[in-house]
Amino acid sequence: MNYVTDEQRQQMNRDHAQAQRKAARDSMIKRRSAVSDAPKTQYATDQEAWAAKQAVRAEWLAKRNGK
Repeated sequence: MNYVTDEQRQQMNRDHAQAQRKAARDSMIKRRSAVSDAPKTQYATDQEAWAAKQAVRAEWLAKRNGK
């Protein structure tokens, strides 16, 4: 029989948790760099993009409500 002691199990759990955190961190960094490498949109800031989106939404609502 191949028994694992509590200390070994705890160490394995710690190692696994650390590997999971590293993988999550690496994928987050990869995602962020992919976003920053993406071609820029026509809007300089998120606020401008949001304002444009709101304008389109207002226009759509006005059309829908027949005004």
